[in-house]
Formats: sequence, structure tokens, C-alpha cells
Amino acid sequence: MFNEEKATELAACMLSWGGSMKFIKLLKLIYLADREALDREGHSISTDRWVSMKHGPVPIQTYNLIHQEDDPDRHPVWNQYIENQADYCIGLKKEMGINHLSQAERAVAEDVWKQYGHLPSWGSNGLVELTHRLPEWENPEENPHGPQATPIPVQRILLALKKSDEEIQAILDLEQTDAWLDRILA
Repeated sequence: MFNEEKATELAACMLSWGGSMKFIKLLKLIYLADREALDREGHSISTDRWVSMKHGPVPIQTYNLIHQEDDPDRHPVWNQYIENQADYCIGLKKEMGINHLSQAERAVAEDVWKQYGHLPSWGSNGLVELTHRLPEWENPEENPHGPQATPIPVQRILLALKKSDEEIQAILDLEQTDAWLDRILA
């Protein structure tokens, strides 16, 4: 289940380290952090789902938070800390404490920031181009009658990360157990 607090906290960390940035850059950094966390920890940080879009893989629920395509009042945590700014930029309204990210998750986010945070959004060395080269991304424009976004199953990411069948099954089993616990505890 999507956890708005964790997704907001991850976004706030990236924004606190880099300041205001283009929203596409933030989305790419969150995707890369989730991908790295899947590799190291067997779960994502943001608890988001991912889709292939024209400009690469995107955490779709965070994308929707940025674009506020539904009722903005439904997202009180995000709207308390994050704001859309001019020229497709996004920034912090105020600092957010670290209450939902584990030390391991924060370490992954910091490592991703150190590795990719200096890159621009666009260009031959930019994050959009980098994420286009990831094997799990499929260009949705190759099917002109298809959807604008196609889901990226976690299995595809794990295969791209060269996880064994046993590792993939263990991660999927843990994901199902976590979802079951979330439903019971909700």
C-alpha cells in the first residue's frame, strides 16, 4: 500500500539536499532510490508503484501528488511540506523530520543523491536519458494506440537487477505479507 508519509519524507530529503528542482528530476531520483532499495533491501522506499512513461520510469503515485490530479485536500502530508513552483519546479514549504524512513532507507537515498543528484534532468548525461537506458523501461510511444503509461512490475525491475528466481520469489512473498499486514492494521 502507498504510504504518503514515506513518499513525502523521501521527496523532502532529496529537496533538502538539492533545493528546489525540476519535478522530473525529483521523480527520477525517487525512482532510482526505490530501485536501489529493491536491490539492497528487497523493498522500495517510497512504497510507490512504477510506470514507463515517455520520459522514462516514474513513481506514479508521487507523480500524481505533484500534479494533484485529484482532490488536493486528500494529500495533507504532501501539501504540508512540498509545493509546486514556477517553471515545473518543486520545493520544500518547510523542513520535514525523519520519522518514517529507516536508517538503511536514508542511507540508500543519500547514496543515490551522491551518485545522481548533481546530474541535470535533460541532456545526454541527464537523468531522463539515464533512466531510458534502464532495461525495465519500455517506451509507451512505440504503441501509438496504447496507454501513455505502462506498469513496470517489480519482477521486471528485480530481473534487471539480476536477482535470482529464489530472491525474486522471496521479495514477492515479503511484499504480499507486508500488504496483508497493512490491511489488517489499517
